[in-house]
Amino acid sequence: MQKPTIHLNGTGATDLFKQYADGAEAIREALRQLPVPHGRDYYVQEDGAYERARAESQARADKLREILEELEGILEHVANQKDARSR
Repeated sequence: MQKPTIHLNGTGATDLFKQYADGAEAIREALRQLPVPHGRDYYVQEDGAYERARAESQARADKLREILEELEGILEHVANQKDARSR
């Protein structure tokens, strides 16, 4: 994964950190808002419909968690650069 470098001609460290922090928070909120399938919404369908819906829901949440982990890695990288520059 390509991570940004803080330098004089680029986005400022504080702004860069905030942009990624805001993105990470948006993903956390998306995870909180994801609906969880309920069996009553699927029992009138074919056998296994609820189990498939749960697996699909889990897969969506996993994708969001993967993106969140990437953003958190970038945040850590930016924070470390910011700390190193302030010494």
